[in-house]
Amino acid sequence: MAEGGPEKALCLSSYQTSGGVKKGRMLSGHLKGIRMRILSGRFDELYQQLKQLESTETKKYSEYRGNYRHIEQDLILNWSVKVRNLLSNACGKDSEHYISFGLAEEPQSYEDNVDRLNRMKAVFLAAQEDFNGGYFNSVRNLIQAELADDELDQASVLFEAGYIAAAAVVAGVVLETTLRTLSIRRGIPIGSIDKMNAELAKAGQYNTLVQKRVTALAAVRNSAAHGKSQEYSAEDVAAFIAEIERFVGDQLS
Repeated sequence: MAEGGPEKALCLSSYQTSGGVKKGRMLSGHLKGIRMRILSGRFDELYQQLKQLESTETKKYSEYRGNYRHIEQDLILNWSVKVRNLLSNACGKDSEHYISFGLAEEPQSYEDNVDRLNRMKAVFLAAQEDFNGGYFNSVRNLIQAELADDELDQASVLFEAGYIAAAAVVAGVVLETTLRTLSIRRGIPIGSIDKMNAELAKAGQYNTLVQKRVTALAAVRNSAAHGKSQEYSAEDVAAFIAEIERFVGDQLS
């Protein structure tokens, strides 16, 4: 590779060898899958806890309120705190689900705590349905990141088989696809890698250091796509794949 070019911004790390790159990606994808299963399982657990909570409902009477339904407030609080934490992890504190759940927790005049629980239940069930349907941004990000991992695994297989240029081209597709995804979310017109990179940095998606890294990655991708094998080495492509893996993880996780 030519001395002094932007490609020198690539960072050769412990993942420089193809084996290290592949193992790192496999671990990353495995952890994403585990996180999805944990969140899904937690929704199921809290649904079962909700059913148990509802089964404790009793009828009570007071001179002030007359007949009313009752569930111990401490039990409701215990469940609602755990749901709020789950929604924070699954969809974020700025999501409609998290905000709506907080509003549902607020006591209203002339209601019993079963009414309040039913409001929280409605939000919880909507969140569970949307999570299982993949409608949360965090879920979409994880799915897209896993798809990128699959493509990078293909690049790793090509690399190990000695098809260095093909490995770089496939990994370059992942880079471009990720930039397209980020641009669509930001309302940025789809264009060249350089154009999208500049616009994403301007929009605050990432800082100028990351922008320079993407510029360096694009240079390797372009050299490989145009058959300029003299401009890069096998070690450069190994680092290239690792850098793209980190970029996808940072932006889509």
